[in-house]
Amino acid sequence: MTNFSPSRVLKKAFLLAITTVIFTFSQSINAKTKMNRGDVEKKSYGKKFANNIREEVLKNFTLLGKPITPAIFNWMEPQISDLIPGILAVDLLASIGSNQFSDDFTSTKGEKLTWHSLKNRDEEDRSFYDYAFIGKIGQDKCIIVTRSNGGGTLTTSRLIILKIVVDKGYDWDNSAYEKQAFDKPVPRYRVLAKQIAYLYLSFVGDFVLEGNVLKMKRKDLGKENIIDLSKIAKA
Repeated sequence: MTNFSPSRVLKKAFLLAITTVIFTFSQSINAKTKMNRGDVEKKSYGKKFANNIREEVLKNFTLLGKPITPAIFNWMEPQISDLIPGILAVDLLASIGSNQFSDDFTSTKGEKLTWHSLKNRDEEDRSFYDYAFIGKIGQDKCIIVTRSNGGGTLTTSRLIILKIVVDKGYDWDNSAYEKQAFDKPVPRYRVLAKQIAYLYLSFVGDFVLEGNVLKMKRKDLGKENIIDLSKIAKA
């Protein structure tokens, strides 16, 4: 006859309960992650949701409480040989949960700025790309500075001014694809980051925004440059 041990039964029941809780929690997290993209796509058809996202970007330069991925600005920037950028706008709402901008990145708080850096897939890769949010000018413009290095000795910076606007376009929702009925496009509101000013810098430095005046100080020479952004702030 097998000996019956209440403590052993309780132990097994406890372990089973813990396993069930962990599994259920992980499933809920996965479901929540998967819903983020769908929820955003559904809500982005509404103007109120788009306006709320726009206000968040202008205030904190975040999307749904998270830093905007540096992959967006890396994609928008031209090569060093091309001083004029060709990609001038991106839909920030569409970037949430997208495969195109799914690169992992880290955030490091420095003495004055917080830098958001793309993670390299190869540990031996010494290249890097990051950006920092400098501040806001006017009613609808954000300033960021980026740093990039291809793996060698040259590190360059770019100063980018983005106008954050809500734009109305048209799209087809999921029901159209399910029913294969494309006769009724519906309005969809987008939160566009439009690149209205771009400055290539051949140096890395410190950046301080005071009102509409940006002070840039080169780390190698200690020289300070001042840019009056009043006209751009009013544009």
